[in-house]
Amino acid sequence: MDEGPSFRRRRYVLRLLLALALPWVLIGVAFSGLLLCRELHRSGHEVGWLGDATLVWFFAFGFPGAFGLIAVFLLGIYRLVRYREYRHSWYGWVWLVFAWLTMCALGALH
Repeated sequence: MDEGPSFRRRRYVLRLLLALALPWVLIGVAFSGLLLCRELHRSGHEVGWLGDATLVWFFAFGFPGAFGLIAVFLLGIYRLVRYREYRHSWYGWVWLVFAWLTMCALGALH
């Protein structure tokens, strides 16, 4: 039986989905602090002290999200270069294309 990566195996599909979804979740958590601070300010609450904490919150979750997606893309390139199974399967190439499209989408978001 073929042991290479494939979309027929659930574990490979889950790895791809988790690798692509985690940066979106981290960026969403990073922006949630900014949105909370903005809404509290609009409602009339004094949020001067919260600005510094929100900035730290944004960078604590935003940078790992952005750099994590770059790492996912580089992992896809590494797998294509290093392992023949990934070069000869759709899974290896789709991983790279989806990681690239996700990087472009997050770049447009920022």
